[in-house]
Amino acid sequence: MTVDARTTSDDLATRLRHDAWRLLFEDPARLRTDLAALIRSQPDALPLAQGFRALAIDVIGADLLYDIPGAPLARAGDEPSPGIRRLRGLIEHRRAGDAAAALHHIDTALSDPEPPLPLSRAIVEEQRALVHLASGETTAALSALAAAGAHAAAAPTLAQRIQFESAVAHALRGNLRDARHYLAVGEAIPVAAPAGAVTGEWRDVARGLIAVESVSHPQLTAGLHLPPIESATDLWPLVALVRGREALVARAPLRALETAEFALDCHDATTPFAASAMTWLMVSALVDLDDAPRAHAVVATAPPTTLVDLARARLALHENARADALRITGAVLARPGTAMAERGEALLLRLWAVALGDELDPRECTIAARLATFSSLRRLFALVPTWLIAQIAAALDEPSRERMSRATVDLAPYRPMTATPPVLTTRESAVLQALFTFDSISQIAAAMFVTPSTVKSQLSSVYRKLGARGRAEAMAIATRLDLIDL
Repeated sequence: MTVDARTTSDDLATRLRHDAWRLLFEDPARLRTDLAALIRSQPDALPLAQGFRALAIDVIGADLLYDIPGAPLARAGDEPSPGIRRLRGLIEHRRAGDAAAALHHIDTALSDPEPPLPLSRAIVEEQRALVHLASGETTAALSALAAAGAHAAAAPTLAQRIQFESAVAHALRGNLRDARHYLAVGEAIPVAAPAGAVTGEWRDVARGLIAVESVSHPQLTAGLHLPPIESATDLWPLVALVRGREALVARAPLRALETAEFALDCHDATTPFAASAMTWLMVSALVDLDDAPRAHAVVATAPPTTLVDLARARLALHENARADALRITGAVLARPGTAMAERGEALLLRLWAVALGDELDPRECTIAARLATFSSLRRLFALVPTWLIAQIAAALDEPSRERMSRATVDLAPYRPMTATPPVLTTRESAVLQALFTFDSISQIAAAMFVTPSTVKSQLSSVYRKLGARGRAEAMAIATRLDLIDL
């Protein structure tokens, strides 16, 4: 008895329509083999193969048929299955920054009279989450990821990626405890195939965000394999944000600025999150570089988002526009649904603005002290000047002051120079002035008729208030802030 090749290929096509969704994640090598066989035996199945080829490129980052003779390329007029066509359409709209069109495709796919297969539904819900992430709506993204996870049981690799994406969304919100939880859950899922390119990138971005937000060690992303900014697709704003924030914490604002500029050279910031994240990164770097005119030019064309408002507040502080900073941060704190990380940054910037002219409110300082104990907000405390930390601590009761000291003591090396002069005592100003005249502590002590230990103590206080790590840096800051008479 002979086997009809046409019947065999029909069976293969039928099975692929139902099983290709699972094979796409769990056994892409098998899917590659089956699609190649289908191409050879049944030319009219080319649209189906073409559809899954394009889908593989979009959702796992791999071209399964790149070296197979006769493999179909995308062509105008190809009509793969309606489910694949809708999914590809919504991915194209999402990447183009058209959230409304992408969400319309999603709603259409999920309201089809013939319900989609569970795995295709999981992918559609995952795409909904990515639309919300691109819009900066992390709460809605987490809701969609929960729905996606409920339909992904047949594909552990997809379920794993959904966990990593959930970890990223929580890290963006400042919920590092939940971010670590979802990262650990994802890493514990047993998968038959190694993590695909896209899944591995989400995992490393989650790890990078957690490391940078918690300032867990000096070389924050050492050992991580973050994707190159130029080749990342959906993830490029997140990769740039991780690398740029790492540079800011390391007090390398020029590197942070170059990171944002390179990212924008390689990609179009078509989504609200991409545009606002790059704006925040560039303005933060430009403020540290004392380039206010260019920072104003950056925010002038930025979208009206919370991240952009925080960048404007930071720029206002740099220019001593205290009233503007208070107005902007007050609006952010009053805005419903603001993520904890954004609220924490707004509170610290507000305290900074208040400290420039008034006494700090002990209640707000107590809230700040509590925030300092959250590992997810350590980066924020590394980006405000030492003198502000000292003033917040001075407004606290002893237990709160002790907790804040323990939480922030190791962040001192990361603290930035500040454009706002701290308040120095008469003796501290004299010691600072003497740095420019004398070469040694003993010479300063002799000129001021005090002991060397007294000079050392006063210099230590000066360095702390300036956020300086030594004599040369203190002199540079003092010159920049016009704290000495030359």
